[in-house]
Amino acid sequence: MNLLKNSAKYIVLAAITTFASASFAQLAQGTFVGKSDKQSSGTHDRMTLFVKKDLTPGSQDYYAVLAEYDQLFATKITKWINRMYGYKIVKQSDLSYVLVPIFVNNNGDLELKSSANNSVINLQTAGTLQNAIMTRYDINDASKVEKIALTDKYAGSTWENFIAGKFLGTQKSSGLDYFKNNAYNMEVSYGNVVTFDYELENIHGQFDLHEKIPGVFFTLTPKSKDVQGLNRTQGRLAFFCDIVNEKPKKTNDEFMMINPYNASDVGFYYERENVKAGTPMNK
Repeated sequence: MNLLKNSAKYIVLAAITTFASASFAQLAQGTFVGKSDKQSSGTHDRMTLFVKKDLTPGSQDYYAVLAEYDQLFATKITKWINRMYGYKIVKQSDLSYVLVPIFVNNNGDLELKSSANNSVINLQTAGTLQNAIMTRYDINDASKVEKIALTDKYAGSTWENFIAGKFLGTQKSSGLDYFKNNAYNMEVSYGNVVTFDYELENIHGQFDLHEKIPGVFFTLTPKSKDVQGLNRTQGRLAFFCDIVNEKPKKTNDEFMMINPYNASDVGFYYERENVKAGTPMNK
């Protein structure tokens, strides 16, 4: 797995993954509620921190996604996520964890871009995110600093391993097509092929889905030169989640694509569970 480029710009993988198995005993996995001092839209929004361990046997690597949720779901159902960031977590001490931004190169491989202004989580008490503070530095402007007060409160979301199925990238600003269970414009197969016929975003054709970090992050590369939508799929960090986890009562997972260079440019695809057999893609 080529996770890091060995150059002055990118930190070497071996230098940040040499801690013992006990190193992350104090950091919980899950999704946690936070509050930012610079939320995008207003008081109804909230921050959610996803934390997950690499599923590779023996791995002690942990990763994070930071998302700002729009809580006005009823009126902004097409924009539940205002912005989203992907990180590798690097332990500094029992009370301090650095978050190194993850990028995707032209080959679909992951790269960690470290700097003197990496984001950091400082715990008040080892073993809990309650009262922890995340300091997030903007990758494009280190003078832009965001403070996020974290809690150990469950955010109601889950980070899923892999979801094969039919998905809908929404078409209408009203969000009403979210309720059309027979509509879809993207499909993920168990053979790790993603097929798009998404007219609004002009994404068409088949892409290979590469599981770069087992159970955590994926990338897309085109299967042929005939595909359309490279500007909406390449360089994106993808993962599966359930934004509002209502299992076992209801399952409606999501496929997310993070743009590491523009956190507000989030690809958001709803799973469609009840598509009738033989239904073609709805552009």
